[in-house]
Amino acid sequence: MKYYAIILITLLSTSALAKTTGKDITFANHFFTEEVKQCDAMPKNTFNSKFLLEDFQNIIGFDWSAEHTKNGTSLDSGQAMIDPVKKWKVATHNALVNKNEANIQIAIDLTIDLAEANQLYNTINRAELQHKPMCWENSDPNAPCYYHEYQGAVHFFGHYLTNVIKLKSSMTKAEIAIIDKYAEGMWKRFMKPDVWGKSDRGFYQFANGGMTTLTYAAWTGDKKLAAKEINFRFKEISKLFFDDGYINNNSFRGSRAQWYHSLGVQSALGYVYIAKLWGAEVPPKLQKKLTASAELVNLAIVNWDKFKSRKWDAKVRNAPSKDLARKFTHQHAYGIAVMMEKVTGVKFDPTRSDAMHASMRMFHVREGIDEITGFNALCISSVKPIVKVVEVDYSLKQVTGTFKDGVKISD
Repeated sequence: MKYYAIILITLLSTSALAKTTGKDITFANHFFTEEVKQCDAMPKNTFNSKFLLEDFQNIIGFDWSAEHTKNGTSLDSGQAMIDPVKKWKVATHNALVNKNEANIQIAIDLTIDLAEANQLYNTINRAELQHKPMCWENSDPNAPCYYHEYQGAVHFFGHYLTNVIKLKSSMTKAEIAIIDKYAEGMWKRFMKPDVWGKSDRGFYQFANGGMTTLTYAAWTGDKKLAAKEINFRFKEISKLFFDDGYINNNSFRGSRAQWYHSLGVQSALGYVYIAKLWGAEVPPKLQKKLTASAELVNLAIVNWDKFKSRKWDAKVRNAPSKDLARKFTHQHAYGIAVMMEKVTGVKFDPTRSDAMHASMRMFHVREGIDEITGFNALCISSVKPIVKVVEVDYSLKQVTGTFKDGVKISD
């Protein structure tokens, strides 16, 4: 009898610790969705706009490393590469929705041009960061941050692959081979050596690189790689998200604690949404932490002082001062209401309860792509979008100005 009890306990323990395997994974046809559909929350711009084409063609071969060395800081990671890529992704979406073969081929041609230019391959990688000063050196927000340069390459690679996955069925074998070569090189230089390294603070865009790993797994059809990544990232999220929902580092970054907390929540929820869509099962303990973190997004809106009252003993060297405050939900997380409800069941209404987020959201939703997760959550929601986006005139220069409290529109 004792023997059977031991077996039963062992089986129960194994079940509780069951991990995702390659057999559990079924990739969505278009990464975050089975079908590319018309979406009112997506801008209507197409490759018929010569200004958009010129804007994108100008970044082919663009030296991101030199640009970031010249203009990047510890506070500003820069948008010189990501903004044009988001426009390319929007125009690709619309080409597929409209079944416009000429524009689909333009999207593919741009994809090939980027691959043949070995775009961003010369960017600093994780190993090379060891020879560079840390971000926020001497607590200076204007200090150089080479990690942002590396991070930019990882995010670009993820954005790139989410788009080419949509185009793959329209590509020739020769075109796919060009992408394969480029993707393998980027994977080996920026992802494979470090993507499962130890992370003891902070959860940021693209799930600390985990989302980019999922895009590579989907592009290559490697289900074992996807499962390995999901198991690692679930463990990392569970480590960095505390039982009460606060996030190691993010939730304690001084006057921007709310801003960085909501960024971390959006990043984690977007990742978990993809993992679940592909067949992964979220551990109950992790689910509770995610739910608690979503509830804190709401708490920070209605009672910022109470949100900030939670103490943490660790030293936070990248906490901005009061004059750099961002006391609102992150503006790039414009799909956070959808992600919170779909993944945790927690409801969030940015239009009534977070005025600054709502104002800035109206601007950033026009970009069509959430740069925290790499996809537009409003396009997977059955809920009618709050904002209907029309065509943006790319012949105009970037809109500039400030909202109340002095927050720049371009931030």
